[in-house]
Amino acid sequence: MREQHEGQNDADKRKPQPYFLSRGGQDHSVLKAGFCVKQGAVMKTWKRRWFLLDENALSYFKSDLEREPLRAIPLKEIHKVQECKQSEPMMRDNLFELVTGFRTFYVQADSPEEMHSWIKAISGAIVAQRGPGRSANSIRQTRRLSTPCIERYTPFCSFMSTYVLQNKSLNSPFQNKTKHHVILQNKIIVTPIVTGSIY
Repeated sequence: MREQHEGQNDADKRKPQPYFLSRGGQDHSVLKAGFCVKQGAVMKTWKRRWFLLDENALSYFKSDLEREPLRAIPLKEIHKVQECKQSEPMMRDNLFELVTGFRTFYVQADSPEEMHSWIKAISGAIVAQRGPGRSANSIRQTRRLSTPCIERYTPFCSFMSTYVLQNKSLNSPFQNKTKHHVILQNKIIVTPIVTGSIY
């Protein structure tokens, strides 16, 4: 009987640990928790759910006594979290929305303070997960890649521009601009060489 009991314990240890254990076993990862009212996806009914925010996802449960979440929304899938304006449908107070790539979740808090607290907590968790300055770096990288070749690779552009000028079949306003650019490049590149040969 003892061997059977030990074997059962070993089997339990090998079972994959469900996501909900993070709220009970790792309280330090829980950033915010509380009741909110959420709109259903199909029936569009409003039900009170227990929400839990940690470092990786926003989960909601049927109640605060449940261990298994009804759904866990990864923070990396949340594109935007913001307050719903009164001019929009579903005239409810303290309503905010979570916009993802596949669905928009509508959540109602118990008070304006709680609504802003949830928005701030979720937004902060998203920024912490993605890292500060990531969006700015992406913008700078995009600008570098979109910068015209003339501003970055002058010798290469000079060669390419010369090739374009030699092709007499190209008659366009671009050709004149290219010719001016090549002359400018020749002045910049050739002048120091000529000056050195004189002196």
